[in-house]
Amino acid sequence: MFKPKSYLLTLFFGVSICMAPLTVTAQDDEKPAAEEKPAAEEKPAEEKPAEKPAEEKPAEKPAEENPDVKPVEEKPADKPKEEKPADKPKEEKPADKPADKPKEDKPADKPEEKKPEEKPKTEDKPKTEDKPKTEDKPKPEDKPKTEEKPAEEAELVGRTVVINLDNPTGLAVSESGDIFIASHDGIHRFMPEPNTCPLAISGFPTDNYGKGPTYKIGPLGVAMLDANTIVVGDGSRPDGEELVRVYKIPEKHPGEYQKEDDAVYTFGPIKKGEQSARGEGNYYGVAIANGEIFVTNNGDDTKGWISKIAPKDGKWDDSKLEPFIATKEKVGVDAPVPVVTATEGPFKDHLIVGQMGEVSAPGDSLLTVYDPKTGDLVAKGEMDGLNDVCGLAYSPKTKKWYATDFSWVDAKAGALYELDVKAEDGKEGEAKTLKITKKKLMSLDKPTDAAFDKDGNLYVAIFGTAAEADNADQMSPGQVLKISADQFK
Repeated sequence: MFKPKSYLLTLFFGVSICMAPLTVTAQDDEKPAAEEKPAAEEKPAEEKPAEKPAEEKPAEKPAEENPDVKPVEEKPADKPKEEKPADKPKEEKPADKPADKPKEDKPADKPEEKKPEEKPKTEDKPKTEDKPKTEDKPKPEDKPKTEEKPAEEAELVGRTVVINLDNPTGLAVSESGDIFIASHDGIHRFMPEPNTCPLAISGFPTDNYGKGPTYKIGPLGVAMLDANTIVVGDGSRPDGEELVRVYKIPEKHPGEYQKEDDAVYTFGPIKKGEQSARGEGNYYGVAIANGEIFVTNNGDDTKGWISKIAPKDGKWDDSKLEPFIATKEKVGVDAPVPVVTATEGPFKDHLIVGQMGEVSAPGDSLLTVYDPKTGDLVAKGEMDGLNDVCGLAYSPKTKKWYATDFSWVDAKAGALYELDVKAEDGKEGEAKTLKITKKKLMSLDKPTDAAFDKDGNLYVAIFGTAAEADNADQMSPGQVLKISADQFK
């Protein structure tokens, strides 16, 4: 049985960190550690300059425990100059700095303090993959205009708000503005005020997911049923044993997390049988439509089920988790993963689903639309080459959809995209065809879910890449980024 880590939230200059209690120290004690470097300059006269770097190395250890302290201090100072003072609260660039911190390969370069400015450039490196197009610039003068897309990647700047997450997969924004994050360790609750992120629910077992590489997972999907109730899709057990649970969430965090079996309602499992050759599980996506709960399944790949839980007489006591839409049979692509209920537009109140497809097949992701009442396929379309769509989010401000591509086949291709979606009528009685054009907004290291808050800020969960060395003290690479609303147009 998996034992969750004990978490204590610490604020590091605007970055929430889930840390074990023993690794947390007062932040006032951290700053002097960063100021010990001048002392290192005072002892050149001594005959043992080589010993001084050795003394600085211990100082670097606290930097590993709190990797965000120095980068955030240095970059905010540069940020106000580049951006408007009014944007300081958003501190968009500090977000980029923490994003580079998990690599933790550049601490030695920090003394130069000019490299923080170069870090944003390193984020542009993925763009160099698109630069072959810029090689065509000398030929036609019009191509430089088409090359504006790579440049647009730099327009969005994310600020890291939570780090040290272990394989975060799901996000849900409450009416109060708190962000619930599903990860291997359980459900975290990020509270922008006072900027803390303690565990809200824990005690789930552990399962493995994926085909080279594989990842340790716990709960996968989350959605708000109402202001004080959260639905959690399980991924911590074998297929045929996984559950969907419902928890009551107090207005304020009580100071300790709930246990997995503290759920007020538990639905499932869907065992092996006529409807599922192997049993259902990996309930990655969770959505609420027409007062019912819908979850995407990754169990029987020949079906690609979306299951449903419907209340009876307004109550959930006797409700059941049952397979509802066999997406693979309708669209020919399996693995429905993200699911969102459209709040406006031509598909209002319909289920918008991302079909991930095979993780070994590039460019096979689909965007599909289903009627939550009948289960009928309403529209479908190829996602303009996305490899493995993992998250979907709609912005009422821009009237556009946004998607994350985890990209199993090529991790370097992981990114956040804006989608231009247009529906074309097909033959009578047939589903509409979606014409989708993607625009890359920013490269990301294995992004998973995405969600907008009521103010139009976008939160994105990121797996990240763990260091090769297995160090018990090293932080997990998972993060949550916040992209401010003013960047979406």
